[in-house]
Amino acid sequence: MDKFENKFLNKLIFGKYKINKKIGFGAHSIIFSGININNKELVALKIQKKGFFINENIEKEAYYLLQLKGYGIPKIISFGHFGKYNILIEELLGESLEDLFKKKKNKEKIIILKDMLMTGIQLIDRIEYIHSNNIVHLDIKPSNFLIGYKDPSLIYVIDFGLSKKYKSSRTGKHVSFSKRKYFHGNIKFSSVNNMKGIVSTRRDDLESLGYMLIYLYENKLPWDYSIDAINIAEMAKKVLYIKKQIPMNTLCRNLPKEMTEFMEYIKSLKFDEKPNYNSLKKLFEIMLKKINNVNDLKFSWIKENSNKGRISTKNITKRKSSPFIRILNGLRRYASEKNTNK
Repeated sequence: MDKFENKFLNKLIFGKYKINKKIGFGAHSIIFSGININNKELVALKIQKKGFFINENIEKEAYYLLQLKGYGIPKIISFGHFGKYNILIEELLGESLEDLFKKKKNKEKIIILKDMLMTGIQLIDRIEYIHSNNIVHLDIKPSNFLIGYKDPSLIYVIDFGLSKKYKSSRTGKHVSFSKRKYFHGNIKFSSVNNMKGIVSTRRDDLESLGYMLIYLYENKLPWDYSIDAINIAEMAKKVLYIKKQIPMNTLCRNLPKEMTEFMEYIKSLKFDEKPNYNSLKKLFEIMLKKINNVNDLKFSWIKENSNKGRISTKNITKRKSSPFIRILNGLRRYASEKNTNK
């Protein structure tokens, strides 16, 4: 057990949240499950050392979660400081798509394809909602999508530590086209333009989503193997080369042709162009119909004959949340983002 984990196990945070066990970790943070000893509510606690990480920051993540507060977005419960650490407390969620699809990899492909297509429809909804709030997620990968703890048919998007504004909330002005000298993100799923250093916009989240969905079905991507690199920079260069060269019909060769159409449309989007999210969801509905299925939310990871927590996709309303004055005060320095074009 490392020192970071040992420091927090069985500790009482903010006087009422008892930490139980480690359930995950990121590049710069660790995640525990816990319980509110007063009302027995189960929670997740994301912990990060203060003031060191600039690009992936849970204070910024808390700020974005407060802005979003939507369906399929984790409910933020509290945020504060514990000694040298920042702690973000959220509702506890279930397993990640990474784990769920790995469990199904030896099952019938038709089951996995249905799961993937229904997942795609939900996640286009999530990304559309995030984009409607002038934010791009920028870290689309299977471990950042979790099913609900109570409702396994509902998929949540987590981890907004790399997220940015692509449009000013005040003026509505889109961020200007530019290139940077560095790359932030996941090499496996990042878009070509992001890896080239071009400022990320809506098209980049969707391209990453496409790669992720193909990966969930195939359990691999063409650039996963046979890449001999001496360091991360060289590996990124080689992965980028494959992503730029591979035809979309080759990438999607084991999937219905609509998946190729999905990828080709995303690749055609201009820097500041708004995607047609409804048309993209229609492509997934067409693919479901081709395998004699519909978007009935009956994922293979849900036990048969179980309706526990089943939700309807109709008449979805935004979750109501209480104000978090203490959190907002702690995040005041990020409020200036409303007046910038990040």
